[in-house]
Amino acid sequence: MNIKLTLGALIVAATFAQTAWAADDNPTNKTNTPTTGKIHFTGELVASTCGLKPGQDPIEVEFGQIPVGTLTPDTRVGLTEKNIELQGCDTTTLKHATVTYTPAQNEEANPALAAFTTGDASGAGIGLIAHDGKSVTWGDATSATNLVDGDNSIPFKAFVQRIAKDVTPTPGQFESTINFQIDYN
Repeated sequence: MNIKLTLGALIVAATFAQTAWAADDNPTNKTNTPTTGKIHFTGELVASTCGLKPGQDPIEVEFGQIPVGTLTPDTRVGLTEKNIELQGCDTTTLKHATVTYTPAQNEEANPALAAFTTGDASGAGIGLIAHDGKSVTWGDATSATNLVDGDNSIPFKAFVQRIAKDVTPTPGQFESTINFQIDYN
């Protein structure tokens, strides 16, 4: 009889030990394990009247799909409005801004347009209209825009245009880059 009690006690003890051991491996029962991570900061300190808001370098312009048949040397297609967004402007001494736009590459057949620099599309280029409604001349400053303290927006419009009457546009993907510089006075 003592052997049956001892054997029974061993079975009960083993069952409790196994349950306790299994509970110890259950991650929901862990309450003292910390969660760790990192916060990464980036930015740039500038000696300028204003700074660019985050996400403004580069400014992304998406034209979508433009049918080749809509492209003519006189028609601006895919007209897309965007802004150069500025932050932290201090107009204590300088109250105006001009923008100078320069393409990474001019279109040889029509230097008024920026060339497609990658992709297989051809026969068209990209142009800009400044905040004052005038066509941008690459390398020349736009008319001045007034600044206020704090945040400012300088609007522009981008478009795609056929480079010449005697050039037939070729369908395909394209990319281009136009750099800008903001001067204050």
